[in-house]
Amino acid sequence: DDFRCFLSAEPPPLPDQQSVPEGILQASIKVSNEPPSDLKSNLRAAYALFSQETLDASTKQGPHKPMLFALCFFHALALGRRKFGFQGFSRQYPFNNGDITVCAQVMHNYLEVSDDVPWDDLQYSFGEIMYGGHITDLDAISAVSDEAGIPLIVDNTSATPYLVRPIEHGATLVVHSTTKYLTGNGTVTGGCVVDSGKFDWAANDKFPSLSQPEPAYHGLKFAETFGPMAFTFHGIAIGLRDLGMTMNPQAAHYTLCGIETLSLRMERHVENATKLAKWLEADPRVDYVTYAGLESSPYNHLVPKICPRGAGGLFTFAVKGGYEACIKLVDNLEIFSHVANLGDTRSLIIHSASTTHRQLTAEQQEAAGAAPNVVRVSIGIEDAVDLIADLDQALAKATA
Repeated sequence: DDFRCFLSAEPPPLPDQQSVPEGILQASIKVSNEPPSDLKSNLRAAYALFSQETLDASTKQGPHKPMLFALCFFHALALGRRKFGFQGFSRQYPFNNGDITVCAQVMHNYLEVSDDVPWDDLQYSFGEIMYGGHITDLDAISAVSDEAGIPLIVDNTSATPYLVRPIEHGATLVVHSTTKYLTGNGTVTGGCVVDSGKFDWAANDKFPSLSQPEPAYHGLKFAETFGPMAFTFHGIAIGLRDLGMTMNPQAAHYTLCGIETLSLRMERHVENATKLAKWLEADPRVDYVTYAGLESSPYNHLVPKICPRGAGGLFTFAVKGGYEACIKLVDNLEIFSHVANLGDTRSLIIHSASTTHRQLTAEQQEAAGAAPNVVRVSIGIEDAVDLIADLDQALAKATA
């Protein structure tokens, strides 16, 4: 009932119909057009539209049917949300992890997971906890992943272990870009994988590299030999051997030094982000702010459950005046640094439409959450009063 109100009776035009496979497009429109009272049967009918020919035509990689069905439902949901003007969701396409939460619940509750959704085809689920002011409901995703017998991989870069502990919410593997908040100063590049040791890699035949004999190690079976540590040892014995991803000593030193102050820095990141988000939301020169720490955010209710220490320091906001106003805003800021990085002690800003996403069409930028009127900010640990003053003077020049 929480999501039925978002289904649209008259779906508006798609942002970029050419980029949507025909099967997904038709099934999405079908689901959007039908009465909510027939939701379950309509979802099944939409699911049935995906023939093998549609799958083959959609991509050379041959994605799994449930994945495409999920896209179908996400799209239908987004159509309805756009019609009702539900800010935050209407500008996200393809679909963010908050929509994955809803879809997972729908597929579980309305399609009866064990019925006709071929979960056997799925190998893993992946989600980013915090991104652009959104929060993923890890408990909902992990419940579906567990029932499907697949590992849940979580990117915790933007939240860090200080704000979110994904393994306690059911994550199998947690990945970090250590370049960001963990190091905190933008001086090195690095990454890490944390293994929960809770997944049975030999429970089915989806992971033969872990459950079956490894010829290079005289027939050793990692899952059988190492049990909970199977993925960790495989990552070292096979992944490290073949790919060679080893952090250099100096980078490791900088990263460890950064982690020593993580808790202090994250407290300040959250404190400053909350102050700036509230100030921006109240400013008439700003259309909207996506920070989950705001009461107006559709993700605010997840903060106490997923990240009780705060909603992080990363969010986006839209500037009245569009593309040109955003460029002027960035050009006139004095404290904020104009870089594509995030998670730095210094406050950072990027106008994606004129930089990282410049090669996309306006419709594709909108779809990716990088609309021409949107800037992304990573709030640092400077004095919040100074940051607000910097934004104020830059906005004044940008919207004059």
